[in-house]
Amino acid sequence: MATLLLTYRISSMTVNIYPGYESSLEMSQLYSVTYSCDFELLMFPFDAQLCRLHFELVSASSSYMTLIPSEANYTGQDDLIEYSIGKVSIKMDEGGEFSSVSVYVRFQRRYVFYLLTLYIPSTLLIIIAYATFFFNPQDFNSRIVVALTSLLVLSSLYTQTSNSLPKTSYFKLVDIWLFFSIVMIFIVVLLQTLIDFSATFTRKNFLRVCCTGSSETDKSQANISQDSARHNITKVLVSSNMSSEEQHHRAITNGWTQDESALPLRYRTPNVYPVNIPLMIKSRFLIPFIFSIFNMAYWGSALTYLHNIED
Repeated sequence: MATLLLTYRISSMTVNIYPGYESSLEMSQLYSVTYSCDFELLMFPFDAQLCRLHFELVSASSSYMTLIPSEANYTGQDDLIEYSIGKVSIKMDEGGEFSSVSVYVRFQRRYVFYLLTLYIPSTLLIIIAYATFFFNPQDFNSRIVVALTSLLVLSSLYTQTSNSLPKTSYFKLVDIWLFFSIVMIFIVVLLQTLIDFSATFTRKNFLRVCCTGSSETDKSQANISQDSARHNITKVLVSSNMSSEEQHHRAITNGWTQDESALPLRYRTPNVYPVNIPLMIKSRFLIPFIFSIFNMAYWGSALTYLHNIED
């Protein structure tokens, strides 16, 4: 350390001389600097950014002059438009030729807006599409129209939201959610189509066997096919309170008879739609299972990331 000698003269006479290490000097300077910070948006909208402000003393080497960090204070507004200012810390950098310090400012994104405008509406659309498995089993038109409408609304929501999201060359967390939501509703539409198509194919095959079987073997096969058809198409109970006309209609619906000539036109095929009930019941469990597995992985990673940010 250099020794600073201070000399006071009163009436041309030296009264006191002492070394500089016995006194301290303090210098204050105000700097205005503009910094840029690169954001990593992989976890958007649950991301947080850590920006570094680097200060280096280049007028003298670190062996002669050292910057000792004391405290960094942020005096601005804590809640910004998209971010909240988190922890502000200061740290000395070691190993360089010149003494330097770094100030770290943490930006935490305010994600409640995206929960209300994106995540909750898309979840509701998935629930609406899933509810079609509990509609009237024979009303295929209503089931498929509701599912396709949900898919169309979700696609419109995705298009509108994409215009306001940050543009990146990689998938963000929000993109994964939107893509999964579209795939989920597409699976619902696919299952609804499969339910109707498989039951229709089963009934056509049953009618062909029953109408062409003449020998004992054919009749046996027809009975087996009839049992299979009873299992795969809609079972509508016939009540004693129904009129004979409606009982006959329900019997044809269940595949118990093929005589439709005695029925009114409004009850004849194609107004009667068979439905694959076993596949519909399985779909009621399959969709929530896939949705639950995805949500556990998705929100587990998001919450873990947020927890690590706070630490």
